[in-house]
Amino acid sequence: MGLRPFELVELNEKGRRYLLPGAKVWANNRYQVVEEEANHLHGFAPVVHLSIKRLDKKPIRSWRDLLWIKNELCGPERWAVEIFPAMAELVDTANQYHLWVLPEGMRAGFDLGNTKPVVAAGDGSTGPGQSRQQPLPAWYPEPTADGDSDKVAATLVPFARPGG
Repeated sequence: MGLRPFELVELNEKGRRYLLPGAKVWANNRYQVVEEEANHLHGFAPVVHLSIKRLDKKPIRSWRDLLWIKNELCGPERWAVEIFPAMAELVDTANQYHLWVLPEGMRAGFDLGNTKPVVAAGDGSTGPGQSRQQPLPAWYPEPTADGDSDKVAATLVPFARPGG
C-alpha cells in the first residue's frame, strides 16, 4: 500500500508537553512527523526540523520515504539534511529520524556534482557500476535517458578525500 497524504493531528495538552510552541504533528497511514521551526542552531538561519517515526515503531531505511515526507511537508525544491554526529554527541533512543530542512533558496554547503536529476529505471536493470535500482514510485521523476549507464558516474564530481 502506498503512502497516503498527511493530515494534521490535534494533540491534547499532555501530548504537546515535549513540543516547542507552534509545533505541528502530522500523520498518515505509515508515519508520524513533528514539524517545528528550529531557531537554536548556532550560525544557521532558522530551519524546519522534521522528527519522523513509523506508527509501528519499526526502523525506517527508505530514503525515498524520507524524501517524500520532506517534499510533502516542506516542498520539493528545498534541501534537507540528516546528521550523523560524532560518537561523543550521539543520541539514539528510538527508531526516530530527523531531517533539518533549509530555508527556501538555500542550498547545502556542498555540491552533489550534478545540475539536473539523474534517475535510473526501477526495472531491475543495472545502473552505474552494476548497481540495481528498486521500482520507482508513481510520484518520482521519470528515468533520465542516461540513468542506466556508467556515463552517469562519469558526470558526477568526485568527492575529495583527505590527503588524496
